[in-house]
Amino acid sequence: MHDDITSLPTLDLIREATVLELKIIHDTSSAMETERYCLIQVELGGRLARDLVVDPRD
Repeated sequence: MHDDITSLPTLDLIREATVLELKIIHDTSSAMETERYCLIQVELGGRLARDLVVDPRD
């Protein structure tokens, strides 16, 4: 759980975020788990944004 989230594959991040989201919904998450969930969402959003950016040279 203390690994670098930027080095993890997207599918692994989505899977972990789903588990953490359920813990948050059921109010069983710790502060660290909630923070990790937020960081994963930021990372996933950044990856999505990079995939959607159109290169003007194309």
